[in-house]
Amino acid sequence: MTGVRLKGQGMRWAERGAAGMAILRADFSNGDWGRRSREILDAAA
Repeated sequence: MTGVRLKGQGMRWAERGAAGMAILRADFSNGDWGRRSREILDAAA
């Protein structure tokens, strides 16, 4: 399913970006989205 979404019309993904998106999708599916988003925001601050 992720592969289909990454191959949407007009989408171009570098390997690093696709890997990062796969991690985020897995976190969302596993219920870890809140924890991951806090980590990302804390790292950006």
